[in-house]
Amino acid sequence: TIYLNDPSTQSLYDESRTTEELARSANAMVDAIAGALDKIKTYPDLTGAGVEKLFSLAGDTIEMSGLVYDSESGILAFSAACDSVTRIPLFIAQLRISGIFTDVTYEGYSGDSVTIPGTPILNDDGSVTSNDTVKKQYTFSIRCLVNPQDFDGNTEASNEEAGDGNE
Repeated sequence: TIYLNDPSTQSLYDESRTTEELARSANAMVDAIAGALDKIKTYPDLTGAGVEKLFSLAGDTIEMSGLVYDSESGILAFSAACDSVTRIPLFIAQLRISGIFTDVTYEGYSGDSVTIPGTPILNDDGSVTSNDTVKKQYTFSIRCLVNPQDFDGNTEASNEEAGDGNE
């Protein structure tokens, strides 16, 4: 019992307990990281072909901005704009049948006039005439749940069914 009560023995014992606790903590962290990596493997992915398909669906008629992808939830959110109110439901339908997303929601649109400055025209009398173009622009917000699959599959037929909105 003298050996157990010796301060140097007690100090070594305390060090070994601390080391054991650190080892348990490190093992718990390794297990947590391994679990997180396993979960990451199941997260929806929006890379490569998925992004290409998204932009091909938008084409030249839909302008997308503010794309935010939350890989933890698999939700892609963005704002979009176009000059034709009839193009909005076509784009939404294309997103829904594309295979890229399992759920697509959008908030209604709002319209606003946009003035595109043109080159001023100098008239014979010295006055200047503006040839600005005023056009309507419709904006809307979209939230999509990314489909957790490989995007190498062919969805061209689905895209043709919805039309490209340029007819």
